[in-house]
Amino acid sequence: MSTHHNQSQWHRYFNLLQNKKIPAEQQKYYVKHVQKFIKAFPQRKLSSITTEEISSYFLTLAAGDEISNQSQWLFQQSVDALRLLLVELYQLPAACAVNWHYLADHKVNIANNAQKKSISVENNYEGSWATALGALKARIRAMHYSIRTEETYLHWCERFKQHANIDPGSIDLQHIEAFLNYLSIERQVSSSTQSLALNSIVFLCKHVLKVDTENLAYRQARRDKKLPVVLSQAEVALILEHIHGTSNLIVSLLYGSGLRIMECVRLRIKDIDFGYGIITVRNGKGRKDRVVPLPKKLKTPLEDHIKARLEQYEEDKECGLHSVYLPEALSRKYPNAQYEFKWHFVFAATTLGKDPRSGTVRRHHIHETAPQKAIRKAVIKSQVTKVVSAHTFRHSFATHLLEAHYDIRTIQQLLGHKDVSTTMIYTHVLNKPDLPPVVSPVDALL
Repeated sequence: MSTHHNQSQWHRYFNLLQNKKIPAEQQKYYVKHVQKFIKAFPQRKLSSITTEEISSYFLTLAAGDEISNQSQWLFQQSVDALRLLLVELYQLPAACAVNWHYLADHKVNIANNAQKKSISVENNYEGSWATALGALKARIRAMHYSIRTEETYLHWCERFKQHANIDPGSIDLQHIEAFLNYLSIERQVSSSTQSLALNSIVFLCKHVLKVDTENLAYRQARRDKKLPVVLSQAEVALILEHIHGTSNLIVSLLYGSGLRIMECVRLRIKDIDFGYGIITVRNGKGRKDRVVPLPKKLKTPLEDHIKARLEQYEEDKECGLHSVYLPEALSRKYPNAQYEFKWHFVFAATTLGKDPRSGTVRRHHIHETAPQKAIRKAVIKSQVTKVVSAHTFRHSFATHLLEAHYDIRTIQQLLGHKDVSTTMIYTHVLNKPDLPPVVSPVDALL
């Protein structure tokens, strides 16, 4: 292919530039970028140029002196010029597979990775995918990660395996980047979902495949800044009227103590201190403990619930099924603790189940979907028009405390936020010293 591009094709390209509202004074530079690209592949048809060759062209361009010594917009202009030609005009499959978003967003910063990307990543793994995923599961359990983390990591590594469609010993950075870009661009997943996939694959590479992932370059999914949905106290009361039994107690704690749903269902008997009126949240988000208020209105219902739990525990004990799950380190340190009532979950499942790891039959905590379903039904019955989830009650807890003029730092501690900026999403209220002790907003319900 020569730089004397067919006149009709240049005419089509100019028409495209005009349709895309590229300023007339810039159009000649777009043509120059295209001509330079064509010169880089002499005697080649555009349709024969591969995805790797296009990416490599920009990698070389980014690392070259010509681009590096000029402002960033020139590189971006080159990306845009070729994207319009190869994708918009010719719709070439190889060009459509290029991560143009990453190229445009990062501009000449790609030059910083040019040298690193030219170095092949060593992968000497010789096992099959079945062996690799088995080793992944074993490593997760050796590091005492939760069963949910295990399930999440295995899920995303299985999806990565299907997308890459090669042996684990052939995995390199390009396969990982392609999968992450696929999630971001084609699947349009959220930033948190992409991060879950990334963490899962990085764990696999680090602990099983022994592949260095330090130099990954991919398009990050957009993190949308969403304001939390907040219920009024009247709406909270109305919804709670339509929730009954154990789910009512759980949802009341979500709102009354600002708990996350999993923090609530994982509460153990010993974590409730009726004397001091506090609840200790163990191993919350970020593996941190914190103390939250026990609403006075929930003291009696909780005491009655725990009495019923004791009767359930005694029935299980008669059948020799009164053990409870404990983290492995705790189980080794306190071998008899699993049989003590104080270590049992406050909100237990209605049926016995088999532990997926040990195979032991025992009573685990209630599944979080039970109160979630109760919330959805109650919202419909109460005709509240807001989008309400279990986490909405935690948002409402924080907002109502702020409305009651409680200190933002106090609320940060109650919510377990690492950074106060996370808490600041609820308000712009300044810190106010010398405020009275926190009284749970659930005690103000009519």
